[in-house]
Amino acid sequence: GDPLRLFPFELRFLAQRRTPDRWLIDLDRSDDTLVPPQRYFTVRPESRLFVAAEFVPLFEHAGWRRGAPS
Repeated sequence: GDPLRLFPFELRFLAQRRTPDRWLIDLDRSDDTLVPPQRYFTVRPESRLFVAAEFVPLFEHAGWRRGAPS
């Protein structure tokens, strides 16, 4: 009856006073755009596929592009 207001990873961001660092793929979209870490909230929780920052160059080499941070 009382859903969580924060996800565990959001609580870690707050506790460690740092910004998100993992890029995302929005599984609801059929494009080749990686969502910037600071825009994670624009993607529905059940459609988030997180990509560690060290793997982003591999995705770019495969044709993916980084989305605008806006």
